Amino acid sequence: MTAITKIVAQVATADVEYAGTQSRVYLGIAGREFRLATGDGDFARGAKKEFVFGDGTNVLNPEHNDPRLSPVLETADLDHHPVYLRMGEDGHEPAWCLDHVLVTVNPGPDGRAYDCPALEGTGPEHRTWLEEMRGTVLHLRRRGASAPQEATPAPDPELSSQLKQELGRQLGEQLKQELGRQLGEQLKQELGRQLGEQLKQELGRQLTEQLTQELSEKLRRETDAPAVRIVHGSVRANGTVEGDNSDFVVQRVTPGIYTIQLRQPFTTTPTATATIAGRAWRLLDNVHVVKATPQEVEFWTGDDRGNKGDRDFHFQIIERARQRSA
Repeated sequence: MTAITKIVAQVATADVEYAGTQSRVYLGIAGREFRLATGDGDFARGAKKEFVFGDGTNVLNPEHNDPRLSPVLETADLDHHPVYLRMGEDGHEPAWCLDHVLVTVNPGPDGRAYDCPALEGTGPEHRTWLEEMRGTVLHLRRRGASAPQEATPAPDPELSSQLKQELGRQLGEQLKQELGRQLGEQLKQELGRQLGEQLKQELGRQLTEQLTQELSEKLRRETDAPAVRIVHGSVRANGTVEGDNSDFVVQRVTPGIYTIQLRQPFTTTPTATATIAGRAWRLLDNVHVVKATPQEVEFWTGDDRGNKGDRDFHFQIIERARQRSA
C-alpha cells in the first residue's frame, strides 16, 4: 500500500455577480475532510486558488490538515470513500458559484486526479451553485481510470479445436439468421399487402377515439382555468416570511435585495407590485420591482437617500390568463 503524502486542490470561483463566499469550504477524500483555506481571498469572485496539503503545504493550520498525520491516509482508502467538496453555512454571503475544480493525489506518473466533467467548458451550464437551497456538496469523479490489461495466454491445441467448432457454430447461426431475415422480409411484405387495409382502418379508429378524448379533456381544463392567478405575501427585513408562504420561497440575496421564487411557476411573465410595510420606516423609504420572470421576481428596497437597505414590505405577483378566442 502507498501512503498519501501530498494532495493538491485547484479551485476556481466563477466571475459572476454574487459568486464569492466567505463560508468555510472542505475537501472530503480518503475517508476524512481537509479545510480549504490559505487566508487570502480564497473564494472571492473570479479567484483561482491552489491548496496544498502535506508536502509543500500552503494552507492554514497545516498540522490539522495533513494526510501524513493521524490518521495516516493511504491510496487504498481512495477506493473505499468518495471525493467531494462541501461548503459550510457559517460565513457571510453563504452562496458560492464554483467554476472549476481539480484534485490531484501524489502528483506524478502514479498520481490520481479527480474532477467534475460537467464543469468543463464555459457558460452558466458549466458552473454550479452551492448553498442551503440548492445543496452544499459536489462529488468528483476519478479522471482517466482504466482497468489493467491481462497477459495473453499461449494457444492451446485442444482449445483451438474447440474455438473452431464454436466459430463454425456462430457462423452457421449468422447464416441462418440472414436467410431467415430475407425470407421474413418477403413474408412481411406479402402479409402487409393482405392485412394492411384492415390494420389501417383499426388504427385509424383507435387514434380518432384517443384524440377526441384528449381534446375534450384539454378543452375542459382550459374552460375551468381561472382568468387571474395572484401570489402575495409579507416579507420581513431579514428575509423571513410573515404568515403563509406555501406558494413561494424568499431568498435575501444581499442587503436590500430579495428574490421571491414561485413554487409553481407562472405560464407567462407576471406583473408585480410592492409597498414598504410598518411604521418603523420613513415615508421616502422605497421598494422596486427589478426583474420578473415566470419562475421568480426580484425586489430591491432602500432608504430615503437611495441606498439599498433591508426593509419590511408587502408584495403581489399577478398573472392574467390569455383571452381565448370565441
